Amino acid sequence: MRGAKFSAIALIWLGGVWGPAAPAGAAQEPVYQVELLVFRNADTSRNTPEAPPAPAPEADNRLEQLLARLEIAQRVEDDAPPAEAPATVAWEPVIAGTRILSRDAATLRRLSAYDLLAHLAWTQPATMADEPVSIPLVELGLNPDEAHGSVTFYKKRYLHLGIDLKLGAAPLAPDFGSGLTRIGAASAPAPPAISDSRRIRLDQAIYFDQPEIGVVAIVNRVDQSDE
Repeated sequence: MRGAKFSAIALIWLGGVWGPAAPAGAAQEPVYQVELLVFRNADTSRNTPEAPPAPAPEADNRLEQLLARLEIAQRVEDDAPPAEAPATVAWEPVIAGTRILSRDAATLRRLSAYDLLAHLAWTQPATMADEPVSIPLVELGLNPDEAHGSVTFYKKRYLHLGIDLKLGAAPLAPDFGSGLTRIGAASAPAPPAISDSRRIRLDQAIYFDQPEIGVVAIVNRVDQSDE
């Protein structure tokens, strides 16, 4: 009798300690800390000859062109079907004291050959490769007057980071699908840009290269138990 009682108590204790197996979907999705140093190569920008500016049209002609394009844009926007809300990914900013690239950012600030535009740091889960979700760099803290673009952190078999970055402010007027462009944009040279995606190895910095701008990136996994 005592043996049967002991067995029952042992089963209750084991069930309380070990419990039933957790369902497969209960595991927390991994969260990663992503950091970017966005900088301009000051020497290259100073030494590269600028393209001669296109002759400016008369003020009256420019005003007429602008009004006509705004009118067309309004008609196109009114007739267009309502756009679906873009997909978003949850992200959180990282405070300065826990940033990985702080020393590298300080080095870039000291060197006259580089102009550090932003040190961006945030946490997020990796989105799926078949439906990757981008975050605008302006939302992460990039000065929109300096540069614009987006970053995409996603996973296939391995983790990947995609950078879409253009130097300079974004165009004032969007393209509504009718050939509308910013006045004078057709004759202006394309801004320096980076559009690339790389495989990420955790805790290893990678470099996105372009003659006039560059990005240093690093990703590491966040230990959620510390949170």
